[in-house]
Amino acid sequence: MQGVQNQPSFMRRLQAREAPPQWPFLTALFFVVAYAVLLIAGQAFAVTVSGGGFNSLTPLVLALGALLGGLATIAGIVQWARRRAQAAWIDSLRLRQPVQPPVALVALFGLGTAWAIDLVGVLLRLKGDQVLPPVLDVLRTPPDLSWGVALSLALLVQPVAEGLVFAGILYPALARAVNSNLLAAAITAGVYTLVSLAVLSAGGGVWYGVIQPCLMALAMSLVRAFAQSTQSAIVTRAFFGLFFVLAALVSVRA
Repeated sequence: MQGVQNQPSFMRRLQAREAPPQWPFLTALFFVVAYAVLLIAGQAFAVTVSGGGFNSLTPLVLALGALLGGLATIAGIVQWARRRAQAAWIDSLRLRQPVQPPVALVALFGLGTAWAIDLVGVLLRLKGDQVLPPVLDVLRTPPDLSWGVALSLALLVQPVAEGLVFAGILYPALARAVNSNLLAAAITAGVYTLVSLAVLSAGGGVWYGVIQPCLMALAMSLVRAFAQSTQSAIVTRAFFGLFFVLAALVSVRA
């Protein structure tokens, strides 16, 4: 009983300070800008291959561009971290899962929060007829190569890339700069929303352009603060992706 009483409260755990990162805020800002640039470069490549144009980005072009940009971002961050921290690069990015909270609880939180946010959009009539973020709208088509691209993007590439950039690099730099976990999480969510709005949300309207990405990034950042683990943030983001896949399957059958 005494051990339970000695457990830190939820807010105390959320506000607990961790060791500051070994990189400055400007480095974190560089990776945010680089992520946006790589997404645009991925879209440019997808547009060139498809023979279309930037004035009419198709769901496939958005998904393929995000996939390529995300893969390049992951590769770049891993290479940078390994050169900077050598064998300790995994720990430097907080990529280990702590005992508390357990990964199953993090997964349940991610899926439940994704559903709750979507329900708010439905009840407040903010979603309109939009079922998925524009970058994942390919998931509503019959399974083929483009569907596989979107599936890989939703469940793996976006969660890892966004988790590394925003939860692994930007959040700890902000927490040190503003001296507040909660404020750092809120700013991280705001920065993510700006990047999503500028690159990923063409035709997403207010809901998938601003509100849903902001709430999703806030949930991911708060998990990062609470667990002090980038891996937990990635798992949270991956289960948002799983929710999008399930929503697409339900919408197709309806």
